[in-house]
Amino acid sequence: MPWLWKGKGKQQKKADSGGIQNVLPKPPVDHFSNANPWKPDEHVVIYCMNGKDNVPDKVRLENDFVFYISQCRSPGHKDQGQDCLSSARHKNWEVHVLCDGHDRQGHMVALGVCHQLPAIVLRRLHERPKKEWDEVPNEDLIAAAFDETSDTVCWTNDNITVGLWVKVNEGQWANQAGYIKEATGTGKVRVAIIDENGYHLPQIDRKHLLKPRYTGGCTAVCFMRNHKTNECRVAISGDSRFVVMPTLGVKSDHVMVPTKGLEPETEGEEPPECLLTPAHNVVNYDERNRLQTYHAGQFEIEDNFLLNPVTKFAIQPTRGFGDFDMFGTGYTHKPEIGCPFTLQPNSLVFIASDGVFDEHVWQDEEIISCLAKHVEEGDNTLRIVDSMYRETLARSLEGGYVDDISCICFKVPADAVVAAAEAEEIEKEQEIKEDEKSRVVEKKKEKKEKRNTLQRGAPAFTDLEKRLQDLQAARGKADIDAENDDEPERVEEIGNQMKRLAKNKGIDYDALDSKGMVTGKSFSNLADLVGDLDSQGSDFDEESDMEGG
Repeated sequence: MPWLWKGKGKQQKKADSGGIQNVLPKPPVDHFSNANPWKPDEHVVIYCMNGKDNVPDKVRLENDFVFYISQCRSPGHKDQGQDCLSSARHKNWEVHVLCDGHDRQGHMVALGVCHQLPAIVLRRLHERPKKEWDEVPNEDLIAAAFDETSDTVCWTNDNITVGLWVKVNEGQWANQAGYIKEATGTGKVRVAIIDENGYHLPQIDRKHLLKPRYTGGCTAVCFMRNHKTNECRVAISGDSRFVVMPTLGVKSDHVMVPTKGLEPETEGEEPPECLLTPAHNVVNYDERNRLQTYHAGQFEIEDNFLLNPVTKFAIQPTRGFGDFDMFGTGYTHKPEIGCPFTLQPNSLVFIASDGVFDEHVWQDEEIISCLAKHVEEGDNTLRIVDSMYRETLARSLEGGYVDDISCICFKVPADAVVAAAEAEEIEKEQEIKEDEKSRVVEKKKEKKEKRNTLQRGAPAFTDLEKRLQDLQAARGKADIDAENDDEPERVEEIGNQMKRLAKNKGIDYDALDSKGMVTGKSFSNLADLVGDLDSQGSDFDEESDMEGG
């Protein structure tokens, strides 16, 4: 069974519901001390550990993404599978990564990238202002995530000693590589660097040097999807590849290349078409042109392999993580990034390593026609990926060489647009309810603050005292006028105002008046009236008093 690593506890349950019975001990993945500790809501890493060759481990997630992965070991060359898959989700975004490792510790690089890249992309997506969370990531964000992943997984500053091959990461010699020739005894070392200008032996502080963490590397496909809107973007580094069909709603570019399937047997029919990412290798014209333009003289090409003339190390992909032996040749982890696109209902996404996309196993047009047939027949995701895996294995066995095989497949439900609209409507209703709830809570909070302020004393007491003083002064004047028979109505009006004020505060005005405590001619009892109001826990509301008076 594959090893599943969960982020915050949710994905484990989902993966188990897809048929996982057991979880074997996890492989020895480094806990990178320089990694950002942020974790997505869900994260699953899938690595083949069933101990068998050419027997796939399978995971089907609740979002209908299906993962197949198998290993094919060869004694003395590869002791374990080196492919790795991962899926992570946070808020409305999900990131799916496929890595194909190579060389002695390529499996460790693949595992590290599957741990770090999805989380880094999601973290950077949600470091943006909240109003931008649902927007498709731009190229700078994705490129920075690949850079951070490379720095975290592939390089370390631990135990920098004489004789190591290192990379300079700061200062005048930044991004230059060389060997540490000697230590100076001052926390610095001399690094032998050879470039187009000759031989150099600069003195560099150890803290500005990085050494490779692993011997080996991996390719990577990173597929980003907003599950609410089905807006997507893909980034590739290496010869693992990405397919989407049909092409409706997907813009072609230098990364998403229109590619046709086999010519149909029926005359007049058009061959199926998809958008397919290119393989980064020396056969790729654009990649060869990039190398010759920016790295002329720093690499050689031998039997379709990219060769480092200094280390004599050679590999087929021209991009990928790790592979320090290729440093300086133009080999890079930096991805090619496709334009944003929106998946339509019944769209199919298929991602696979070069165990599938190998010209000795499949021609591109064969893969396209096979996938198109599955779509036409209405096959679900699991049936499609299972059929593709079995056919790939059969062809590989027949050809005499089987590689690690890994696939990710997803088919957008036919009712995806309706479901998305319904989900959006429900979300809006929930937002309205939350806003109403917030307003009610805020009102209660304001009322409580006003009541607490009154109970604490001075400001509210002063307002109340002034109000009563004004009323008593008015009544005093009215009493005098009444004695002179000038305005008897005025006395009655002000008396009624004071009664309403007392009634609003729950006070027996008539009882107080009978004791002479509110007479307009005697202000000495004002404090008693105010104290009576306060002792009864009155909630003085100026607006309601104004309405009452």
